[in-house]
Amino acid sequence: MFLDHMKNYRQAITLLINKSIFIFFFTILILQSCATRKEVEYFNDVKIGSQDKIVYYQNKIQINDILSIRVGELIPEVVEPFNNYVTTLESAQLNGYLVSYEGSIVFPRLGTISVAGKTTIEVETIINKLLIDRELIKNPVVSVRIINGRVTVLGPAGNSSIGGTIPFGGNNTLTILQAIGNIAPTGIKNDIVLIREEDGVRRYVKLDITKVDLINSPYYYLKQNDVIYVKPTGPAVLQSGWLTSIGVILGVFSSGLAMYLLLTR
Repeated sequence: MFLDHMKNYRQAITLLINKSIFIFFFTILILQSCATRKEVEYFNDVKIGSQDKIVYYQNKIQINDILSIRVGELIPEVVEPFNNYVTTLESAQLNGYLVSYEGSIVFPRLGTISVAGKTTIEVETIINKLLIDRELIKNPVVSVRIINGRVTVLGPAGNSSIGGTIPFGGNNTLTILQAIGNIAPTGIKNDIVLIREEDGVRRYVKLDITKVDLINSPYYYLKQNDVIYVKPTGPAVLQSGWLTSIGVILGVFSSGLAMYLLLTR
């Protein structure tokens, strides 16, 4: 009687364990495949054939920016005092005009010029007018560029699993799609964090690149010193811990189960 009772008890325990294994394995598979097309695709709500007016947001000069300023004129000798001739980006940064904490630069023969909060076109106009008003150059052509503009990407985006620093192009513009490039499968597309410092204020903005509205927002064109954080998915977070994969999880579970069966025999 007692042996029969123990046999039935073991059979019940074995059946319960088998059901637990099935439920555990099935749950893991569901969690691994819970992403939908809307969470994966870019601009999944775009209407094919629709049109939007392009909106440009010009970057404003910030404190600690380095400016490259070139002055042109028909007679090259006239503009030599205003130009630093450089051949590499490194030398350009060393010889460029650093925007001080007061938001200004010191330009040859013109003195201190306030530039922070202005666009490069506005600074070009200011310098051009000062050169003419002070009768230093009759017909100057001024060009201003931000040469240390860059954004920082954190997380699984682009060609890296940890991100990196991305410089602006020669036209001083960079879009969020150009910066991110391609989010890895381990990154979340609809919960991106943008950290932006502007006008003495640091803002934290949530972005969703699965929605086409992002293109017409003021956050589509990035500003220098922006930080973009792409959050990792659940499985990516899991892989960063002790249990690095489903195989390891099942292995740990199987080992525990084998030990339990051995001790209960």
